[in-house]
Amino acid sequence: MSMKRLVLAVAVLAATAACNTPLSTAPTPSRTAPIPTPAGSAEETGSSAPEPSESSQSSEPEPGSDEGGSAEGIHGCDVLEKADAEKLAGIAVQDGVEGPLTEPSCTYTSPPDGRTAQVELYLGGGAKKFLDIDRELDHEFVDVPGIGDEAVLEDNTLFFRVGSTWAALRLVRLDNEPADNAPGLKALGKKLAGRL
Repeated sequence: MSMKRLVLAVAVLAATAACNTPLSTAPTPSRTAPIPTPAGSAEETGSSAPEPSESSQSSEPEPGSDEGGSAEGIHGCDVLEKADAEKLAGIAVQDGVEGPLTEPSCTYTSPPDGRTAQVELYLGGGAKKFLDIDRELDHEFVDVPGIGDEAVLEDNTLFFRVGSTWAALRLVRLDNEPADNAPGLKALGKKLAGRL
């Protein structure tokens, strides 16, 4: 082996070793957080249980709460049918793609050879999280009366609640303005709220 190759090999080994050496001698934090244990009963913990508040006795979440309601077991594509998605999109769409039953959703997309559109429905916690994130990002919302127990509209998306279950209905089209989608979203949202 030539001297140049030997020096290069030693340099590569030294660099590799340096990459694997911690920069400090402080212990590295554990990658897993301790698993919280549920609080025991008042007798077990020796404390008294707090009095339930008026809001905790309600069967429905307060508007803007973090709960999305249970939609587990609902088939998103049974709620949002293909014919409804096509009417909203204004074009033919492919068969719906069902989300997991633990976080129900349904997505219809346009065929790849033509105009582009996508119709999405999210139910339960995923829909509520979608709304919460958009609120944190200061999206502009308009209250929409007459859809479920509560409804708000932003560009291309209608969020509505029926009982404790949240839904998000979104239409993506590339050939129109978001305001053009509002009437169809409201009409379909009202229909879907009746199915929940």
